[in-house]
Amino acid sequence: MAGGPSAYASSFFALGRALSHCFTSAELRLERRRPHDRAVDRAWGWLLSDRWADPAWLADFPCGRDSEALARSLRLRLSFSRRRCAGLVGVSHSLSMLSSGASPSALRGELTSAARHATSVELEPEDVFDRADAELAVVDELRGRCLAAQLAEHLRRKHGRRFWRERSAGELLKELWHTGSTYTAESLAADLGLGELDVDALIRESLANG
Repeated sequence: MAGGPSAYASSFFALGRALSHCFTSAELRLERRRPHDRAVDRAWGWLLSDRWADPAWLADFPCGRDSEALARSLRLRLSFSRRRCAGLVGVSHSLSMLSSGASPSALRGELTSAARHATSVELEPEDVFDRADAELAVVDELRGRCLAAQLAEHLRRKHGRRFWRERSAGELLKELWHTGSTYTAESLAADLGLGELDVDALIRESLANG
């Protein structure tokens, strides 16, 4: 695939979101068929795209001699995006608390520092707010990443290490997608018995994937 490892993960992220919309019940009211909680919408994408950092998934993928290099690149990509997301939550909250008409420029240094501390990458000053999500979108991103990791744990526990091979796992996902936007990330986790959304699942997955 042209574009390298990022293109694999990005394509699967789009596929996960598309599948959730394809299997949404047509009998639901319109407002239940449209994305409501950004965290849930994106969790379906990460549930699929994060498989590219899973050694078991890569072992099933015919990538030949470059499999180790691909695995390292994809795990680095995932680690970077998760660390950046978590690192910017505090600044995102500060941005959301600004009074009407206030300039966000005062937070430029805080945002740059938070991104650098989380990722060890220095953003160019003019790029800082281009890369900052509006309002609390980065919080929704973190909620979605947590949900995706906890869903993956649930699927492995119920359907095996390679759950993507199991028809029963696919049937469960289709059942969840059928509900459209009925659930928030928190209520979906509670309904599945996953507990509260927790970054510990992200940490466990990162450690397991090396």
